[in-house]
Amino acid sequence: MKKSFLLAVLAAVLSMSTNAQVVIQNDFGTPVGNADDLNSDVNWSWNDDYHRTGNRGNIYEDDYDYDDPYFFGGLSWYNNKTYNVFGLNGGYLSWNKFGLDASWSADVEIKAFMDINISGNYSLGLWKTGSSMGMLTFALGPSYRTVKEGNDTKGYFDVVADPRLIIRSNCVQAILGCQLRMKDMHFTKLYTDNPVFHFGLAYCF
Repeated sequence: MKKSFLLAVLAAVLSMSTNAQVVIQNDFGTPVGNADDLNSDVNWSWNDDYHRTGNRGNIYEDDYDYDDPYFFGGLSWYNNKTYNVFGLNGGYLSWNKFGLDASWSADVEIKAFMDINISGNYSLGLWKTGSSMGMLTFALGPSYRTVKEGNDTKGYFDVVADPRLIIRSNCVQAILGCQLRMKDMHFTKLYTDNPVFHFGLAYCF
């Protein structure tokens, strides 16, 4: 009987050992996936929204496309030797294309001098990067000005040329120009005023 009992125990031990080997082979011997399966679940692509490659050394570029035409509007100051002149400037500009200008200026009290100018322009592109651009803009057009002479205010139609340097960074634009006025639409030296330099700041949209 003791011999039968020992045989039964030995059979049970052998059965448990065989089952354990099967479990181990099923859990660890057969792979559930491979490296390709793991890599397919991970997005290894470079994020182009925040890192852009290029030869300029910038890893991030602004969203402004300076090739696109745009409108602008802002404030100006003119170094008129007779009056302290401020004004409004606005218009439409385009890289290496034609555009439109409009400006209004007057003395501080808006009594002695006022000028309204509408001109066509052409902008020549100078440089362009991811964060700024520069253009040389030539504008030419008619102007109507009023000047107080004694107790009277008289109006005159002139022609105004306005070459200027434009520097834009994102949506802010700086303007440095030189205004040449041909009085009464006479294109002679006798009727041409001295150059009036002006500086402006504008918002681009």
